[in-house]
Amino acid sequence: VIGLYSMLLYALVSRTREVGLRIALGARPLNASFTVLKDGLGFVLAGSIMGLALCIPAALLAGRSFIGVDAGDPMPFVYVVLTIAGSCMAASIVPARRAARTAPMEALRYE
Repeated sequence: VIGLYSMLLYALVSRTREVGLRIALGARPLNASFTVLKDGLGFVLAGSIMGLALCIPAALLAGRSFIGVDAGDPMPFVYVVLTIAGSCMAASIVPARRAARTAPMEALRYE
């Protein structure tokens, strides 16, 4: 979560001029926030798909290796994905709010 927050904040800082230009041309601050949240959601979705793709074979292997481990129960996977997705989206809120508060003149003078 901290890594995602740092990565999104860095991406926002590097795109400050773009966000400020969009706001200066008439985009609503909500649209700037949505752009940052959409980027965070893309990372969460890609990570969840890769994690599930690697987790299912590992669970099947653990089910064979350990007595009493049920590898066919999907609920732990659902809980983990929802917990991680929720915490990552919470980490995306701070950069999204920062994007919404970007002053157009400040962003145009950036760099």
